Amino acid sequence: MNKIIQKFVQFKSKYGKTGLALYFGFSALSFGSSYYMVKQNKETLTYYLNKIGLHNEKMLNSSDILIAYLAHKTTIPLRIGATAALTPIVKKMIL
Repeated sequence: MNKIIQKFVQFKSKYGKTGLALYFGFSALSFGSSYYMVKQNKETLTYYLNKIGLHNEKMLNSSDILIAYLAHKTTIPLRIGATAALTPIVKKMIL
């Protein structure tokens, strides 16, 4: 784990605000996309909640954000990889 922290510190010192902005941009895009997909697939979600006996209209509405958040969290390796790959390119374009 210590090696991961060292790599993060090196990345942060080398790319600074550009890396952070790119990561947060990917995060916003990921969460927004996840939420949109959950909203668009409401019928499928309702079907599976009914199947396991958890269908409740109040829970269904409040669970949209939770399900989107969980889907968003599963994309963290992709977001980190994309940030690490694209930050040097973006940094060169800016300078």
